[in-house]
Amino acid sequence: LARGFIDPIEKLAIATELVAQGNLGYQVDDAQMSLDKDFALLVRSFNDMSRQLLENHLALEKTTQHLQDSHRTLEEHTRFVELVLENIKTGVISLDMQGTISGLNRSAKTLLLLDNINYIGKTYQEVLTQKPLLHMFDTMYLTFQSSQRKWLSQNITLMTDNMPTNIAVTMLVLENVEKESVGVISVFENISEIQRLQRAIAWREVARRIAHEIKNPL
Repeated sequence: LARGFIDPIEKLAIATELVAQGNLGYQVDDAQMSLDKDFALLVRSFNDMSRQLLENHLALEKTTQHLQDSHRTLEEHTRFVELVLENIKTGVISLDMQGTISGLNRSAKTLLLLDNINYIGKTYQEVLTQKPLLHMFDTMYLTFQSSQRKWLSQNITLMTDNMPTNIAVTMLVLENVEKESVGVISVFENISEIQRLQRAIAWREVARRIAHEIKNPL
């Protein structure tokens, strides 16, 4: 009679140790054990628990693998975006809504005459040394905070090597899926050459019309 109680308890204790050691899913074979109703319920509950632990562990491993794959894909995408930003001629600065810089590419440093150092974590007030540009940023940020506008564009002339450089500055507010403003992207484009070509085209048209007006009376 004692052996009939002890054997099932020993098997259940051994099974518990095996599960605790990592052998998830281990099942107690109750087919050859003479169990009363309560102890049989306990064994079945243990087997159900062990099976659920194994299923949850497998699901967790699958989720972890999926997260690792997603993380690798995100890292590759991030590196690709960083590579593109570093090699385009358009200057790009990303900031949060308080004006702290979170990203700044090489072309932005060149256009804004900044040193080739890390500016991440600094505010634009600390980085932008030219007063016209700093005043423009202050005005744009104030406009964003006091109105519903999501983008602004303005031209500015900066001195580069004692030569004026015309730069088009565009600011765009970034929003998340809840339409909350989470940051600002500032884009800088050197339009000096474009303006020079536009002036050349305009003068060419003026010269053509003058030649036409002179030619008529002749």
